[in-house]
Amino acid sequence: MFYDRAAGNSSLRPQYLLLFGGASYVQLASKSKGKNNVPSYHGASSLDPLTSYVTDDYFGFLDDHEDINRNFPAPLLDIGIGRIPARSIEQARNAVDKIIQYHALSAFGNWRNNITLVADDEDFNLHLNDAEQHASLIASGSTAWNLQKIYLDAFVQEGGTAGSFYPGVNKAITKNVNSGTLVWNYSGHGGSTRLAQESVLDKNMISLWENKDRLPLFITATCDFAPFDDPGQSSIGEELLMARPTGAIALMTTTRLVFASSNKIINNNFLQALFSRNSQGEIPALGQALMQSKNYTVQNSGDFINARKFIMLGDPAMKPAIPAYKIQTLSINGRMMGSVPDTIRAQAEYLISGEVLRPDGSPALDFNGDVYPKVFDKPISIKSLANDPQSTAVEYLSSETILYNGKVKAVNGRFSFRFIAPKDMNLTPGKGRISYYANDNRVDAAGGTENIITGGIGNTVAGEKEGPTIRAYLDSPSFKNGDVVASTPLLSLELSDASGINLTGSLGHEILLVVDGDPQKTFVLNDLFSPLNGNLSGGIQFRLPALEEGNHSLVIRAWDVFNNSSTMTLQCQVKTPKAIQVLTLQTIPNPVRGQALFKATLNGPTQGAEWQLSLFTIGGQMVRSFEKTINEPSLRSIEIVWDGRDQRGNALGSGVYVYVLRMKTLEGIWTQKHGRLVVL
Repeated sequence: MFYDRAAGNSSLRPQYLLLFGGASYVQLASKSKGKNNVPSYHGASSLDPLTSYVTDDYFGFLDDHEDINRNFPAPLLDIGIGRIPARSIEQARNAVDKIIQYHALSAFGNWRNNITLVADDEDFNLHLNDAEQHASLIASGSTAWNLQKIYLDAFVQEGGTAGSFYPGVNKAITKNVNSGTLVWNYSGHGGSTRLAQESVLDKNMISLWENKDRLPLFITATCDFAPFDDPGQSSIGEELLMARPTGAIALMTTTRLVFASSNKIINNNFLQALFSRNSQGEIPALGQALMQSKNYTVQNSGDFINARKFIMLGDPAMKPAIPAYKIQTLSINGRMMGSVPDTIRAQAEYLISGEVLRPDGSPALDFNGDVYPKVFDKPISIKSLANDPQSTAVEYLSSETILYNGKVKAVNGRFSFRFIAPKDMNLTPGKGRISYYANDNRVDAAGGTENIITGGIGNTVAGEKEGPTIRAYLDSPSFKNGDVVASTPLLSLELSDASGINLTGSLGHEILLVVDGDPQKTFVLNDLFSPLNGNLSGGIQFRLPALEEGNHSLVIRAWDVFNNSSTMTLQCQVKTPKAIQVLTLQTIPNPVRGQALFKATLNGPTQGAEWQLSLFTIGGQMVRSFEKTINEPSLRSIEIVWDGRDQRGNALGSGVYVYVLRMKTLEGIWTQKHGRLVVL
């Protein structure tokens, strides 16, 4: 109706449709009761695994002549569509809170320059080749993007009774997501519970992520990742969006079986639309990008069935966190940037200046904030390992070696930074790159340049002989050597050096953590470095994997740009509590009028445990109770949304109430904590 009333006036037409609620392929049966709040459209071939589909595209064909069942020509979308397939208030709250958090000041950060490409193995390198095409497309659009390539066949494959697996890939993905990435793109096999035959991503992994302020857009060109119309399961795609405050901000994903050749096309078209800008320098919303990519795919490839199996889970009107402003390099050591590239040489000092620009290209004279420059050495060549019969060893390029990672101030849009190129850089001349991110708590900016050469030895500056200063603690700044910690403590490092920290990751000169002297528990922390002052100081936070009960030793080593090193050792003790400890328990808000949130933080053996939250009158009469079994490993917090009503659905009267949270481990050990609540 609104589309027709606009009579062709695009400014009056509705732009987006958000479908808020779950759907079900079982339209009438009792098992779909309460799970089919916002129905979707199902194709006629519902029993054919190749041609069946569920799609929300049906609601987007708004011209009078358009019919979803007419295929030649196939109808084109007229509106951006997305869905939040929530089946409970808790899921709905999680999804909405994440959208709010995505736009909070705390979500600003140079993680917004990172893009991750993950590729499956086998199939004669099909998925690796697809990811390389996506990488070329992204890199051609902007030099700001920092691409991390996690290609399965470049990692050591291990075998066991349950089949092959890639522990290195599991670690790389978790580390990558926790440190932050704007877009996470997967090409390969998958399903509703995991990605790849080797299970490189599953529900257990995502339950342990800690990326609340760094939520990526997930693009999964794989089969059946988010069949939101299946009332019998909660898919991994749905859990990424709605299960917890971490995970993904949105997904461009699939609902049914799809084909790799067609996936590559729509994946590439979506990336093209996502990173495009209009004449005013504005980026499209997620729904616009998907609409444009679907229409272009249908018009140019004709594979409309495969395209309909891709959906947007998330808010279609939301724009991805691509920085709106731009950054350009002005000079290196006082010489203005020109057609002849400048050269960065080892052990020489450089002063680089630049400026922040508005989306239209004019100087942002009112920009006063932090700038995060990264100087990269030339890309390195990585060779895949041909782990399987249908994989071939191939070489591909990856820009991984960081010469400088700093933080400086921009004043009236202008900034400069000084650094010494590390001794460990590759001396063979080749094309390097500078990537910038900046924000002033109002807007953020990104940019870069490839107009530099890295290589050779320069006029060396006098280097000091002392290694970096290392400060470290576990979980809390009050930590003392030998203290008792949780089984998965958070390691916090502070590094500083008068010449700069070596971040190249050169073999033998990495920022390294070794747990208990075990080579299998050795972790390279370079890419977690967060600068505080140029690259002269910075911090690192790293969540350790589960430690066994007993005493442990952590050895940390770091190097400066002249390859002077320092070492620090931490001693700690892990005591696994037999009962679950309820560390905190609170109600938000309190006093409450209507809906409230109960929130608890936990420590101890939570997997398989049961919790029960009960609300009582002062006289001891129970008025409401919630209970659930914990399926996630090492769960650290729970949240319970209460609608302000008693067990019968009646609103609670004004007064003071007592609530009690009880926890029971698998071994039957109980613990509890209580609090008071005022209802207005």
